[in-house]
Amino acid sequence: MRRLLCAILLAVMLLAGNAQAAFCVRMDDGAALLDRDGGEIVAPGMHSDIVSLGGGLYAAGNEGGLYALMDEGGTLCTDFLYDQLRCEGDLLLAQRDGLWGMLRADGTPLSGFVYSWMQPNGASGAWAIAGDRSDAESDPLYRVSASGTVSETGPRVHAVGGGTEGMLSVQLPGERRYGYCDAAGKLVIPAQFDYAGDFTGGLAAVVLDGRYGAIDASGAWVLQPEYDFLQISPAGFILAAVELEGVYVFDDSGAELARYEGNDVYGALAGEGYVVSDPDALQLYDASGALLLETSHDASVTEGIGGQWIVSEGAWGESCVRLLGTDSAYQNLYPLGTAGEDALYACMTVNVGRYMNDKLGEIQLSIDMDSARYGVVGSDGEVLLEPVYRALYFLEDDRLLARSDEAWLVLDTSGEVYWTWDAPMQTEATSF
Repeated sequence: MRRLLCAILLAVMLLAGNAQAAFCVRMDDGAALLDRDGGEIVAPGMHSDIVSLGGGLYAAGNEGGLYALMDEGGTLCTDFLYDQLRCEGDLLLAQRDGLWGMLRADGTPLSGFVYSWMQPNGASGAWAIAGDRSDAESDPLYRVSASGTVSETGPRVHAVGGGTEGMLSVQLPGERRYGYCDAAGKLVIPAQFDYAGDFTGGLAAVVLDGRYGAIDASGAWVLQPEYDFLQISPAGFILAAVELEGVYVFDDSGAELARYEGNDVYGALAGEGYVVSDPDALQLYDASGALLLETSHDASVTEGIGGQWIVSEGAWGESCVRLLGTDSAYQNLYPLGTAGEDALYACMTVNVGRYMNDKLGEIQLSIDMDSARYGVVGSDGEVLLEPVYRALYFLEDDRLLARSDEAWLVLDTSGEVYWTWDAPMQTEATSF
């Protein structure tokens, strides 16, 4: 089934923006629309898929993989016409027969479905291309306003990148270099780069003659193109590296904050901080450069919720995964969502066997994913729900969707159950 271009976490769609009066649950074998107390607005079996678009709108899918627009009362606003639906800000974009257009909130069309590509421009409108993006020809770039008015912007483009912060990277014909157009489609940074990344916090990573640098929204260099690797953090700093030389950290003006020299030193962003590793150790730093953790080179650090970090300091399947600053360790942890002031994480237990691989001469793991069970951990690292569920997903606030051996459940972090659906188990438990 073709999926919506909305953020999807396995079988559940998180609500976009503010909490709505209804939320959808998406399961391997059905979908439903519920109110907060578990009342069925749309019961399982009516639609094969239901996805929240935000603003009280939903997309209902049929068995053929097409979607209709639906309101929070469960009423369909359109027929099943669309391959995809996207709601971003005040724009409702729809794809029909492979081509994009705009809809009003009541489902009536605002524009024709003539665009092969469409992306919100961050200024109550969208960029659009009508031509075949897979051919060798360049295509006009259009601006479509929130009212559906179309205007040709001027540049002809061969390819487009991501559009963030009102800036769209575009590859122009000819030498096929990249530059940037603004929200109106005007070329405001000339096409001069081999690569042009998305803007983050007013900065973008670009490549010139094979070397990375960073520019601001005017096109001025913040860091000259002198690096083999460069990342821009939403926390307001830049991490760059030169192979066989070291890793460097700069603020958003290009002033150096820290350097880590060595021919085997590597760096990468981690949440609102960064990690630096060498053959001996891995260090985690916050955005200011303060050292938060020093551990084994083989360890890993991933982003948690609200500035937390998840640290793994052993082999997969061992009880070696914890939230930084807490003591309890689990076989695995991953972020679920936020309930009030508390961050929620899923923990896992699974049966792991170890055996000697004589050919490789090393111990290897055998993991029985049928035995995997999931529970909930709070931001203090302590268990809120014991790991007894075959699957576990976050819905909104403190509502969770869980799969027991017998049924699907909607419950809260205290274990109170609001809704059950006694559908047979159709799929095996899977890893995350």
